Amino acid sequence: MENKKILKSSKNSYFGSIVFLLVIVSLTIGLFFYNNHLVKVTKTLQNTVDEYTKSIESYKLNEEFKIYSLIEVNKKNLAILESNSRITTFLNHMNDIKDDYNLSFRWFNFNSSIIWTSVILDSDEYNELDYKLAYQKFVEFVWEYRNDANALFDLAFINRISWHDQMKFNLNFTIKQ
Repeated sequence: MENKKILKSSKNSYFGSIVFLLVIVSLTIGLFFYNNHLVKVTKTLQNTVDEYTKSIESYKLNEEFKIYSLIEVNKKNLAILESNSRITTFLNHMNDIKDDYNLSFRWFNFNSSIIWTSVILDSDEYNELDYKLAYQKFVEFVWEYRNDANALFDLAFINRISWHDQMKFNLNFTIKQ
């Protein structure tokens, strides 16, 4: 009886081994065909990419596309340059500032979106009023201009004021973007 069990168990192991071998062989064959399919798909996609790359290279040789790509790359810089080139608008705005606050601009420098100027407030303009009125006018200008929603410029920190018979100070404006 023990011999029968041993024979039965060895037949089951033999049969199990054959089934296991067939499963492994069928999986291997399936993976082989799946790999061949993936290789064909990859080659097809690579050929498509190569065609697109050749097409793009031929477009890059065209002068119109070169110009367009340069414009696209530098779009932000060109917009800033266009905004900063409104010189007459800036000069008119500076003239309005001069008129609104009775300022006297002595010189003017515009470079790379920054405007430098020197301002003089004459105490004689205020009919013998002392320096307090000139100082109040200066403070009013700084406060109002920095809070003006329509201002074209940002007024920088004023780090130098001189005063003898005239109040003199330098202004630095940066163009608002």
